[in-house]
Amino acid sequence: MSRSGSDASSGGEIPRSDRVGRGCLLRSLATLALLVTVIGAELVWLDRSSRQASFDICERSTVDLVRAAGAGDVGAVEREIDPQTRDAHDNEGNTALGCAIPRGRTAAITALLAAGANPNEPSGVGPSQELPTELAFERNDTATLAALLDHGGDADRHTPSKTPLLTRAIRANNTVAVGLLLDHHVNPDSQGKDVPLVVALRAGSSSAVDSLLDHGAHPDGKHGERPIVAAATANDGSSFDRLVAAGADLTAPATMTGPATVGEEALTQASGAGNLAIVNDLLGRGTNANHDSYLSPLLRSVTFKHGDVTRRLLDAGADPDLGEADALSLTWTLSSLNPALADRIAEPTGTATAVPDPGNSGGTGTGLDLASLPRIQVPPLAAALAAGDNDAVDLLLAHGADPNRVTADHFSPLYLTAATCNLRATHLLLDHGARPELAPAGYDPTTISCPAVGELLTR
Repeated sequence: MSRSGSDASSGGEIPRSDRVGRGCLLRSLATLALLVTVIGAELVWLDRSSRQASFDICERSTVDLVRAAGAGDVGAVEREIDPQTRDAHDNEGNTALGCAIPRGRTAAITALLAAGANPNEPSGVGPSQELPTELAFERNDTATLAALLDHGGDADRHTPSKTPLLTRAIRANNTVAVGLLLDHHVNPDSQGKDVPLVVALRAGSSSAVDSLLDHGAHPDGKHGERPIVAAATANDGSSFDRLVAAGADLTAPATMTGPATVGEEALTQASGAGNLAIVNDLLGRGTNANHDSYLSPLLRSVTFKHGDVTRRLLDAGADPDLGEADALSLTWTLSSLNPALADRIAEPTGTATAVPDPGNSGGTGTGLDLASLPRIQVPPLAAALAAGDNDAVDLLLAHGADPNRVTADHFSPLYLTAATCNLRATHLLLDHGARPELAPAGYDPTTISCPAVGELLTR
């Protein structure tokens, strides 16, 4: 009896207390599983909400690889990257490299490039779109720029809305970036509308000039962008010498429209800069000092009071009357030479006679035909008188400058001496045959409010 009772209790039926315990355990596990699921979903929701609210565009990315690269999470980058994702664009147009480079995620960048990410794939959309090489340059990250170029980055490529990298590097005086680009076969002769040599000369970067020439840049540039002219304008004698030694053609046309050659335009610019060494070099090579250009070299040297250059040009046969052959007038030139005189001529005071419109040929009151008088726009003598440079006046007259040459806006040399009350220049002009009566109506120099000059002219 006792045995059968024992067998019954141990044989099959689970005690009620055990059944209750197991039910509780199962319910607890189910509750825990539900809780984990809810928490997981909550975390996913929070993560998504956090990303959507983030100010960082890469944290909001819909592509896991892009988000990991922006965060610099190398492990996640290595897990997520594959041929389909390495250059994928997210909802904002960003790529993994496009998010890693601006944030300086060097390890992630290395992993992306090692896995085959394209260094020429632009990141972003619209005006914000940029190439990886551009992003590295803007961050001044030359190590990343070098890595991108080493992995096939195109040194000549740039987004259409941006300036080419070589031009930007030269202007920023970033010699390391310039060297990297040149070493990776960037075109040293053309960057869009810019000629790199001209960019370097205008930026005052002689080191960039040397690097460009060392990497095969052609010294002639192109029409309107002539390195020789830019060197003369920048007063850069050493670069000028390098360009000449590299074979720059001084006889090529400076522009597509004007008649001046490269050498002639360079002579004009060097004369204005007062660079006697370049002037001597060009004249010694047979450059014409009397070329038909916008401004003559002599007018430029006189305007900026470079007496040694003025003398050299005159000794080399420069025409002392050849000045400006374009549409400028002395009134315009005075704005830089002598603003006070410009104001006085524009609005005369005292006993000065009003100046008629420059386009009015007028009469002289002496029976002379003004149209028959020799005149060009602004002769060097007029510029010297306006600037009050009596040494240049003396030098020009000694070399045969016409003391009666009238400007296109009808200013005679004596009128200018009267307007500036320059007694010495008045004597010089009269000694060389200046005629007081050669003045249009309304320009009588004897009526200018300068008694000393007026008295001298009425003797």
